Amino acid sequence: QVLKFLGFDANLQGYWIDGKISHPNIIVTLEKKNYFVDLGIMSSFVGPFVLDPRQVIKKQIGNQIYHFTPGEDHESSHLQIFRDGKLIREHKNSGPVPTDVQIAKGVYDTFEKSEMFMTNLVAHKVFGHYSIGIWNRNFYRDEGRDRKVSEIKNLEELREIFNRLEMQNAQVDLALDVLSQSGIHLY
Repeated sequence: QVLKFLGFDANLQGYWIDGKISHPNIIVTLEKKNYFVDLGIMSSFVGPFVLDPRQVIKKQIGNQIYHFTPGEDHESSHLQIFRDGKLIREHKNSGPVPTDVQIAKGVYDTFEKSEMFMTNLVAHKVFGHYSIGIWNRNFYRDEGRDRKVSEIKNLEELREIFNRLEMQNAQVDLALDVLSQSGIHLY
């Protein structure tokens, strides 16, 4: 809605599973070309990406390979993520454009206690040629094909890592409290 308000030709689409949108993204049309704008999972290698089947994108970050293939229709796409050569996640993005009710329900469902981001502390940021992130008690740094992982030993160390991520205003205590309510006690 913000992009449309600013005058862009933009439509929401996503990865549909059993009639529910699982991973939303946006198609923006500029000068008669469609561009894929992801809402999270492709933040490791940014975008937007032109939806042209001749422009397949393959990028290795640490021990993961991202393989993005635009569809022949110049609207759909297929993202595959491999870790150590094994497919760990894939999304086939396409229409139909979800309704406001479907979007609201999808957002509401992401707050279920069993959902991935309600049971894991996750933060990730790309800094040019390397990226760093947090997954629960693990701190990782990816640069080229190298991935270094270390344990975050205490709350003070966790706060310092959020500073390194340039996320000084992150609501760490609130996030840990939400996890604790789901039975996940990190510190």
